[in-house]
Amino acid sequence: MSSRIKLYQDDVNVVVNKICDEIQARDAEFLPGKWQCFNIAFLDPTGLELHWDTVARLASMGTMDLIINFSTSTINRVLGKAKRGTIEAKSAHQFFGTDDWPQEEPNATYSRRAWIDFYLERLKSFGYVVDIDPDWGGMDMAVKNSKNSQVYSMVFASKHELGNKFWSQSTKKAQPPKLPGF
Repeated sequence: MSSRIKLYQDDVNVVVNKICDEIQARDAEFLPGKWQCFNIAFLDPTGLELHWDTVARLASMGTMDLIINFSTSTINRVLGKAKRGTIEAKSAHQFFGTDDWPQEEPNATYSRRAWIDFYLERLKSFGYVVDIDPDWGGMDMAVKNSKNSQVYSMVFASKHELGNKFWSQSTKKAQPPKLPGF
């Protein structure tokens, strides 16, 4: 079993093609053209270093579910400064894959919700099933610090409704963690 496990200590934006090529090679061994391996990618950037092109490459895999650490606190700070031509705007463009992200609103909670929903909507173009409730939001779970401020959200995307059902059931029962100390 351990011979099938590979760990990469590198920038995912650099190694994503190698990882996807290995998955496709593994798929070719099992019922070629009939059935693909189930895949899930947990993407854990600390900020905006996850590029949209990387998400697109992973999404190109037939059965790739995604769990993404969506750093709402970083996005809140960066997009508050993002003006055309700045390094912040370049980072936001790489993360969202477009310059058309929602403009920051005075209410940080509204902005966070708008950015997450925008990201989830963009995932639809890859075949992900995304249901966004206008009052509650989409397939994400907020993680807050000890002062009850949102730090990040865990965003889930699946191309199959059963994946979304499992995520919904588990997040309804889960108590989001409170991060101590900040």
